[in-house]
Amino acid sequence: KWFKTSTGGSSVRFVCSDPEFQFDPANEYIMLHPAGGNYYGLCTDDAMYMRFWLSDQTATLGTYHETYGYCAAKASDFTKPVRFKNLLPLLKFTVPASIDGRITKITVTGNNSENVAGNMICDYTGDTPVVKVFSEFKEEYKYKGGKTSVALTSANGMAAGDYYLAIAPKTYSKGLKITVTYKDSKTSTRSSSASVNLESGVIYDMGNVGAEN
Repeated sequence: KWFKTSTGGSSVRFVCSDPEFQFDPANEYIMLHPAGGNYYGLCTDDAMYMRFWLSDQTATLGTYHETYGYCAAKASDFTKPVRFKNLLPLLKFTVPASIDGRITKITVTGNNSENVAGNMICDYTGDTPVVKVFSEFKEEYKYKGGKTSVALTSANGMAAGDYYLAIAPKTYSKGLKITVTYKDSKTSTRSSSASVNLESGVIYDMGNVGAEN
């Protein structure tokens, strides 16, 4: 069974949507966070998987867009602490003081046209959750809801400081491209052709972004 919380905060309740549910300590249970996450189940012949949505995110100084901070925990013995595992990697960007307030969007794409966001799926049948873009999960799903770009957005411009963007975990065989959009609609880009493997639960520092002239 999957459980999710309907509220945020320092103390929350995880609730099963099945009104006939009865707890059995012989089973394992999976809990999902945050409260605002867009989750839904997928039943197949071999397991129960969790699907969720990853898309463009609101730039939040010093942290990430909370809705996309997906994490999960699996347990059967609730007398012991439950440990949540982050389902996605985060890219960290720093807006320099010299361009404070000028950047309205930071867009990331894969140089091999990979899906970097969209419909995601989490397989937690093992000890560690395995996350993929849904279109890469099985051959019959290959046209289902992948996105080849994901962005941080700010209507008023990003203040100087650090920002974090959630992205699909995978190996980007030809690297990533970062496109920065400014208030005057001009753009600047930075790209690397080196293969990079982004793992769930890891923060990758992408350094300063934007052109300072």
